[in-house]
Amino acid sequence: MVAARTSSLVTPLVQQQTELNAQQSTLSKVKTTFSNLLTSTQKFTDANFGVSKDIFSSNTVSSSDSNKVSATVTNSTPRQTISLEVLKLATATKVTSANSVSAPIDENTMVSAIASGSVKEGTMSFYVGDKRYAIDVSTEDTLGDIAQKMKDAAVDENGSTLINVDFVDGKFSLSAIDGTAVRVGANSDTSNLVNALALSVQEDGSVSSSYSIGSLDLNKPLVSVDSGFYTYNEAGEKVPSITQGTFTIGGAEITITETTTMNELISRINTSSTANATAFFDSVQNKIVITSKQEGAFNVNIEGGTSNITDVLGLTRNGNIIPETQVLGQNAEVKLNGSLIQSYSNTITSEVSGVAGLTIDLKDVTEEGKSVNIVVGQDTDAIVKQVEELITNLNTLLTTSQSATAAGADLQYDSSINSLRSDIRTSLTTAVAGSDVYKTLASIGITTGDVGTSVDADTNTFKIDKEKLTEALKSDPEAVKRLLIGDSEKGVTGLVENLQDIVEGALDVESGFFKNRETTISSQLSNLSSRIESKTAQVERYQEQLEKKFQAMETQIAQLQSQQSQMSSILS
Repeated sequence: MVAARTSSLVTPLVQQQTELNAQQSTLSKVKTTFSNLLTSTQKFTDANFGVSKDIFSSNTVSSSDSNKVSATVTNSTPRQTISLEVLKLATATKVTSANSVSAPIDENTMVSAIASGSVKEGTMSFYVGDKRYAIDVSTEDTLGDIAQKMKDAAVDENGSTLINVDFVDGKFSLSAIDGTAVRVGANSDTSNLVNALALSVQEDGSVSSSYSIGSLDLNKPLVSVDSGFYTYNEAGEKVPSITQGTFTIGGAEITITETTTMNELISRINTSSTANATAFFDSVQNKIVITSKQEGAFNVNIEGGTSNITDVLGLTRNGNIIPETQVLGQNAEVKLNGSLIQSYSNTITSEVSGVAGLTIDLKDVTEEGKSVNIVVGQDTDAIVKQVEELITNLNTLLTTSQSATAAGADLQYDSSINSLRSDIRTSLTTAVAGSDVYKTLASIGITTGDVGTSVDADTNTFKIDKEKLTEALKSDPEAVKRLLIGDSEKGVTGLVENLQDIVEGALDVESGFFKNRETTISSQLSNLSSRIESKTAQVERYQEQLEKKFQAMETQIAQLQSQQSQMSSILS
């Protein structure tokens, strides 16, 4: 009885609610296709708000030799062909220490302090005449230890050494006492000490370092003698030559602490956003090299501070730059359409070239008398891509709305949606009054089917002939633009503008179709919700009444059964 009452009072309302929810969901999907289409139309009509937003002003640029010159452009760049000769590339200023920066090696230098601590432990061979001798190399050894090991290894039958080992001006020298030729190194060696000391054979048959070797350990604190930056005090003791404090490079203030190493210092410079320079330590020359990140004839700003490190590194004298240590970069020189232009950088901006929106990147000099052509033209591919996006969103709207209003669909036979769809198709298939070269979408390759298409074919959507559209854009881009977005000066309204008006009207947040329909459905759902709640309460009261009646009936039946039982007992 309750189920029957629910079926007659509540179920029809719930079915209506379900149908309205389905309508609301489908309406939302249709609305989304309108919104997507509106976005596509705005990418065309935004041209009315200036060149920067004008898709028809989109440019492309090409170089006849991209290995020499490349370029980028903006919508504001005039379409033209530019002739460019690259006479010079800009280079950056390089600063090199005025002198070897760390103390030269001597017998007290640790093996670990040579070649930035990269010496490997192992065996090292040397020859006196044709006889080979070998020693073991440990990073705990001093060079004096190495010299003694070599002397102890190469002895005659009387136990006298055959060689001399000397340290002069940072060079390790090895010679035979009797003048016999000596050699160092063998392919069986496991230590690289020979390379670390840059040992080579001299004309007199001795072996010596090719250049002065510094005793620098890039991983030891700069303010310690272990780093290799030290001098000797009056007592002959090593004392650090670098002090803690600050110095400036570029616009960055760098701090030297008690733990700062040369590797850390170089890393700080290279990762600084304001130093505007890169640094590395040349262990061959025993000098630090700093290169400006900015090309052109500019000094690298280096200033001493509370630390004396820039003086010790030979970059400054009394805290001020040493001009002869800075090899200034050069400016780039180009001939642009025959006019000589100089640039501090290999990236030539519009401010230098005088061509709006053009940025030129120089990569290599051109051959004398030869030039590279930079061609700025319309980006036809970008326009075609936007047209494809527009048509894709248009077709999605047409097919989605048609499916939504078909027989048996959630919005079947919805006259308003059908009317909107019809208006959209009509707006795109009519001729544009006042347009001269191209008057219809078909004239630029956009149709609902080729001429002679079967009546059974799908003509509800639009198709693009990309070749025809591209040809139209190349032939007369202004005429295509006029067809699509009109020309206010000539009083011409374009097809996309007409389409946008229809879509915007439907999406109007105050009085548009979707707003009105959504309001109506929401109101109906709210009303149904109240009615369902009311009818459900009515059924619940009905159930309570029935339960009371059946409970009373069951009580009466129980009483009658009890009386019957008593009567039967009396009669028996």
